[in-house]
Amino acid sequence: MQEDANTQQQNDEIVMPGQLNESQEVVVDSDSSTDSGENHEEKSNSFQDRINKVTADKYAEQRRANELQNELDKLKANQNSAPVTQASVESELKSPEIPEDIFDDEAMRKYHAETSEYNRKVASLEAKAALEYQQQNQLKKQQEKKQQEVINTYASNALRDGVDIEKLQVAEKTVMDSGISGELANYLLSEPNGGKIVEFLHDNPETLHDIARMDPISAGIKIQSEIKPVVTSSTSNLSSAPAPHTEVRGGGVHEQDEFEKNYPGVEFI
Repeated sequence: MQEDANTQQQNDEIVMPGQLNESQEVVVDSDSSTDSGENHEEKSNSFQDRINKVTADKYAEQRRANELQNELDKLKANQNSAPVTQASVESELKSPEIPEDIFDDEAMRKYHAETSEYNRKVASLEAKAALEYQQQNQLKKQQEKKQQEVINTYASNALRDGVDIEKLQVAEKTVMDSGISGELANYLLSEPNGGKIVEFLHDNPETLHDIARMDPISAGIKIQSEIKPVVTSSTSNLSSAPAPHTEVRGGGVHEQDEFEKNYPGVEFI
C-alpha cells in the first residue's frame, strides 16, 4: 500500500509537455522578451550593415579595375600613335668624340674634360628625371586614393538611398552612353545622392536626353533644382530612422540633496 501511494504521488508530479498542473504557474519575463527582440534587431541591423559594406567594396573594386583598364588602353594607344624618339636628348647631351690622334696630349686633355662634363650633365638629368618621376608617382597615388574614397562614398550613399548595385552599374552605362560630359560625370560621382540621380536618369530617358545635350553648368542646375528634389523626397523615408524609444525599468535609489543629508527626517508643516 505504501508503494502504491508513492507511485501515485510521483505520477501526480509528472507533467507532460504542453500540460500544467493547477498548482503550477507560467511566469513570463516581459523584460527578457523585449531585450531579446532588441538584441535580434541590433544583430539584424549589424548583419545588414556588413552586407552593405561588402557590396559597396566589391562595386568600388570593380569600378576601379575598369578605370585602370581604360587608362592602360589609352596608354597603349598613345604609345602606338606617337613613338618616343631620343632626338631631343641626343641634341642636349651630345657625347664627346675621341680625337683621331690619341697621342695628342692637348686634344686628349680636352676630350677628358668634355667627357667629365658630359657625365656630370647625364647624372644631373638622371637625378632630375628620378625626382620628377617620384613626384608624379606620388601625386598619382594621392589622386587614385582620393578617387577611390569618392567611389566608396558614392556606393555607400547609393545603398543608403535604396539603389540596387547591379542596377546602378547598368544605369551608369546608360548615362555614360548618352554622351554626358566628363565634368558632369564627376559631378554625379561626388553628389551625395548621385547614385539615386543616375538611377532616375536611367528610368527617365527623356530627361536623360535633355541633360546630355546641356552644357555641364546648365545640366548641374537642372539636376539640383528639378531632379534632386524628386529623388530626395522618395529616399527621405529610407535615410531617416525613428528616434529610439526610451524606457525606464525597475526602481531607482532616491537621491538626497544636501538639506536631507544634514537634517534627516525634518518635515515642513
